[in-house]
Amino acid sequence: MKQKFTRTVLLCLAILSFQAVFAAAQFLIVNQEGGIRATFALSDYPVITTANGEFEVATASKQIIAPLNEIVDYRFSETDPGDFSEIDEVNTDPATGKIIDGHVVFSGLNANVSVTVYDIAGRVIDTLRADADNCVDVDLSAYPHGIIIITAGNTSYKVLNK
Repeated sequence: MKQKFTRTVLLCLAILSFQAVFAAAQFLIVNQEGGIRATFALSDYPVITTANGEFEVATASKQIIAPLNEIVDYRFSETDPGDFSEIDEVNTDPATGKIIDGHVVFSGLNANVSVTVYDIAGRVIDTLRADADNCVDVDLSAYPHGIIIITAGNTSYKVLNK
């Protein structure tokens, strides 16, 4: 009888500990290849499904669909990574990007490095190649308004295109 009571108490403590860990989580973060990150508030009740080799996360207002093999990881977090309080790694890529008069200009790229432009759902909008000077000029007026993600090597920028 005493052994059964001890097991019950230990099980209750394990459940309470598990709930305490996940009670603090407020965001679901999905990282894709190419440095694409999507963040979902758990209060929006994101639903994760996998079917036909695709990974999907959907809420009433937001959805991402990507090939399963392009998902690097997904995790739960107490903070929104958009507030930059969480840093996963230090970027050592020599590429630099500057926003100048409606253009994102990358310099210091390796020869023939691709610069890829994605929409907020993670779909590729455009792919550009570095020129002979190892630069790429991304003209934002050529892309839809809203949030776009631009990656060059290991560098990614989230841009609000107005």
